[in-house]
Amino acid sequence: MRDRRACWASALVALTLIGWASRAMAADPGITSIEVRLEAKAEGESYNLASGGLVKLEADPLLMARHFSGIARERRRNPNLPGTVDLELLFEARGAARFLAAGKAFRDRRYCLMLDDIVQSCAAFPPPQKDIYDRGLFIFGVAETEANRFAQRLTATLRKAQSAVKSTERSIPGASPRGLLEGLYRRALKSKAPELLDGERRGAFFSSDMLDLWDRVDLAQAGGNKEAPLDADPIAATTSLTLKSFKVGPTKQTKEDRGRATVEVTLTYKEPTAPNPVLYRLVKEKGRWRIEDIGYNDTLSRKLRAYLARALPGQE
Repeated sequence: MRDRRACWASALVALTLIGWASRAMAADPGITSIEVRLEAKAEGESYNLASGGLVKLEADPLLMARHFSGIARERRRNPNLPGTVDLELLFEARGAARFLAAGKAFRDRRYCLMLDDIVQSCAAFPPPQKDIYDRGLFIFGVAETEANRFAQRLTATLRKAQSAVKSTERSIPGASPRGLLEGLYRRALKSKAPELLDGERRGAFFSSDMLDLWDRVDLAQAGGNKEAPLDADPIAATTSLTLKSFKVGPTKQTKEDRGRATVEVTLTYKEPTAPNPVLYRLVKEKGRWRIEDIGYNDTLSRKLRAYLARALPGQE
């Protein structure tokens, strides 16, 4: 285990907490967001480093609080920084996959850890070695006197993010294909934007394969690709019409595979136009029905893969 920690320490290259002053800790009401962003090649926001100077980061985060599962406290005392301990910000499964993919796609870029609007540290991606990404990111050199409090503040932020994700999933009916789609479209009628496409809500609707595909789209966006991944809202199956009502058709399954289903949803709009059928492919995962693909003028999966082929050639 000691050799493995040493490997982590050298590979992750001093992701060191910069200038976390004790007086700021005493007055700080808490950490509201945890993000990892890529340094921008050209455009991007400029952030003050606690040690001085500016750094430009891409606007979209690579990782957010929901991509971490917890904090490992005082895993290794740092002999080069006496009186300090190291904390490990642990990945959850999708966070680990996103970070691994980013390391492959953006080998020439650095990533930066942000707590709220402060850039805490930046580092190069570690080399692509086996098991190097399976745990998380280190925060080195935290004062021993502040380590427990700092870890508690980070943990509180992670728990809040995890609670929001779980709350969303509990609010979405997934016991049947019809229930899932009716819940989806009731939300769509109340919202002008396709809210299920937001990262926090996707897990309640989409299958694991579709979530993986969307994560790679997020990766391209985090790298600074400004092209919209879709040219239409796949839920409303339109670019400009206003959804008025929907009708969920019968669930179709085969005897050979009761864990998959297809359902056609017919959409009508406020504008005078013909009803529009949208075909859903669904799969049952972990006891819940989830969307595997959506067919409108094309399929959602093909459109996302076409975007990735343009945005991350060789990585899609």
